[in-house]
Amino acid sequence: GYNMKRKSNHEDFFSRVAIRAGIMDVSLVKKLYFSLIKEIIMALRNKGEQLLPEFGTFFLMLLSGRRIQNVGTKEYQRSKTTKCVKFRPGYQLKEYFKQL
Repeated sequence: GYNMKRKSNHEDFFSRVAIRAGIMDVSLVKKLYFSLIKEIIMALRNKGEQLLPEFGTFFLMLLSGRRIQNVGTKEYQRSKTTKCVKFRPGYQLKEYFKQL
């Protein structure tokens, strides 16, 4: 089903990255990938942003609460302020896609 297809897509991804990097050990590529993800998450939690050289910046943004209406009572309420992760592409990434 769906999970098997998704899992094979993950395996394909890690295999392609391993080939591109010239690393024969796919499990090493997985360790590096998940370590990178954890580092980004920790940086977002601690500093609110993380720069990835030659790629771009992930940053944490606060979205203010919106005014919402309860359909049943017609009363207006304010939703909670939420945190959201945004990405700002770097110069190199922007230039790459301009040339396509």
